[in-house]
Amino acid sequence: MPNIIIDGNQIEALATDTILSAASRAGIEIPHFCHHPELQYAGSCRMCMVEVEKSPKLLTACSTMVSEGMIVRTSTEKVKKARAAVLEFLLINHPLDCPICDKAGECPLQDNYFKYSARESRYEEEKWHKRKKADLGPAITHDEERCILCTRCVRFMQDIAKSPQLVVTRRGSKNTLTTYPGAPLDNPYSLNTVDICPVGALTSKDFRFKCRAWYLKSSRSVCPFCATGCSTVVQHDQNAVHRILPYKNEKTNGSFMCDYGRLFRKHINSENRMTAPVIKNNRKDASSVTTEESYEKAFVLIGERLASVLKNDGAKRAGVLISPYLSVEEAYIILKTFYEAGSSHIALIDCGEGIDGFSISDDYLISKDKSSNKAGILELAKKIGANFIKPETLASAAGTKKIGALIFAGPPFGMSEYYEKNKAELDSADFILSLSSHFQAPASRSDAAIPFSLWCESEGHFVNKQNMVQHYGAAVNSPAKGSPDNIQILCRLASLFKVKTDYKSPVEVYNDIKNKLHLFE
Repeated sequence: MPNIIIDGNQIEALATDTILSAASRAGIEIPHFCHHPELQYAGSCRMCMVEVEKSPKLLTACSTMVSEGMIVRTSTEKVKKARAAVLEFLLINHPLDCPICDKAGECPLQDNYFKYSARESRYEEEKWHKRKKADLGPAITHDEERCILCTRCVRFMQDIAKSPQLVVTRRGSKNTLTTYPGAPLDNPYSLNTVDICPVGALTSKDFRFKCRAWYLKSSRSVCPFCATGCSTVVQHDQNAVHRILPYKNEKTNGSFMCDYGRLFRKHINSENRMTAPVIKNNRKDASSVTTEESYEKAFVLIGERLASVLKNDGAKRAGVLISPYLSVEEAYIILKTFYEAGSSHIALIDCGEGIDGFSISDDYLISKDKSSNKAGILELAKKIGANFIKPETLASAAGTKKIGALIFAGPPFGMSEYYEKNKAELDSADFILSLSSHFQAPASRSDAAIPFSLWCESEGHFVNKQNMVQHYGAAVNSPAKGSPDNIQILCRLASLFKVKTDYKSPVEVYNDIKNKLHLFE
C-alpha cells in the first residue's frame, strides 16, 4: 500500500485510492462538488484541486490516483486562489435566492463560498436567466438557474439506477440539465438525485417549500416498504415527518433507497389515522360509533364482548391475522398470547408482491416481498411452535362460525385488500377487534378498534430478507394522544385471554426473546 504525505501527515493509502478518498479517510477535508463516493469521478468542477510536489500544475484530487511517496498540499495560497476562482465562476449566473432555496442550511456551495471566497462578485453584467421550475418528472422539479452542471445526477441515473434518463444539452451559459424528449424522469430511484445534488437545483415535489433544513430533527430508522430493509433517517419537526432519507449501510442499501420507501411517509401523516379508541354498538350502523376518551373503559368493554363470545369454547374460537409490518417484539406477544391461549387460528397476512398498487421489484433494492418483518415473524413462530394457517383459511373459518372473535393486529397495509376480498366471510364473526394505525377497513368495519402506532412512532426490530436484525427508534409521537404504546396494548389484550405478560417496554420483550428463545442475538 502506498505511503503518501498530505499536509505533513503520513498516510498509508490503498492502491485504489485517489488523493480525495485517501484524504477523506484520514479526516482531511478537500472541498468538492462533482465527486460522490458511490459514482465514477468526473473531475469537472475543479473545486478539489491540490498541489502535488513535482507537478507543474494543480491536480484534481478526485481523479488523481495516489502513488508511493506522493506529497500533497491542500491549503497553499495557490490552492486557495484556485478555489476562490472556481467559486466565483460558478456564481456568475447562480441566483442569489438562498432564503427560499430548499438546500439552504445543507448546501456545500453556500458553505464553501463562506469558507473559501466570501467576496463580492466582479461580474457586472446581467445574469443569464433560465427556467426556475422545470418539471423533470412526477417526483422532481428542476431549477435550471441553480444547477452547476456537476453531472452527479446524470452519472447516478446511468451507473446506479441503470436508466440514463438525464442529459446535459446546449453549450456555454445556455447549457442545461434535462430529460430526453417525451421521456420524463420516472425511475423509482429518481429522488436519490435530489440527495446527491450539491446545490438546490433538483428538489423533491413532496418536500419542496415544506420545511427549513435547520428545523428538522433526524432519527435513525428502517424502511418498512419491503423486505430489503433499507437503513434510513426519518426527519421530522413539530411531530410531523417531512422527509425519509437513506442512511449509508453497505450491508443493505449502500447510500441510496427507492422513491416508494421515501414516500411511505404519506401513511404517517394520513388524515385517516386513528386518534382514539372506537367502540360500536352495531357494526353495520355508522351512527353507533362512539369515541371513547378512556382506554381503560374501551378495554373493559372489549373484554366484556370477548368473554360473551368466547364463554363456552374460550380462545379456541378466537382467530388473529398478524401484519408483517409488526416489529419482532409486537409479533412475539401476539404469537405467545394466541399459542398459549390454545387458538389454532393464527394467520400471517401476505402482502404479496404489492402494496398501494406498487408491485414493482428489481435486482437492486426493491424486493418482491413488500413486507418489512415477515422473516422475523416466521422465525418467531417456528421457535414458539405456533403454526400459521393461510389467511384464506382464516376467512373460511370465520364464515363457518368456527371463529367467534376475530382480531386484526397491525397496520392496514395488505389487510384492507384482504378484508375487501373476504368481507362476506369475515363479517360472519360475532366480534371483530382491530389494532390499527388507520381508521379504514378492516378497522372501520370492526366492532372495536384501538389506535396502534406505526414503526416511526415506536421502538423495535425488523428482520429483513437477509435475516439481518435491524433496530429502529421512535421519531414522532402517535396522533392518538394519551394512547398506551403498542407493547402495553398487546399485554392488555393478552390479559383478556388469561395469558400473563408483564412487559413494560420493547427492550424487555427483546431481551426475553434473546434469553428464552435464543433468537436474534
